[in-house]
Amino acid sequence: MPLLPQTLHTDASLIAHQIKSGDSWFYAWLSQMGTPYVKLARLTGMKPARFQAIDHGDYLTRAELEALAKAWGASPDALVQSMPDPSIVVETS
Repeated sequence: MPLLPQTLHTDASLIAHQIKSGDSWFYAWLSQMGTPYVKLARLTGMKPARFQAIDHGDYLTRAELEALAKAWGASPDALVQSMPDPSIVVETS
């Protein structure tokens, strides 16, 4: 897995450590950014049930990726770099 860029607004090494310890990329971001589902739903326009699906390995659209990155103050590329398989990002749902 590629290392996360060190230019994030959070400690990328903590996210990388969580992922290496077995957490999903989504859960690592969620917990390190301290974002409850309710707040993340408000910031992204996504439903909390969608977060659970993504956390369990479901695909996400480019629009969802961009919304999550914006909510967390990160670049979409930083999120993709933390994913085990970048092909989970699809252009349309």
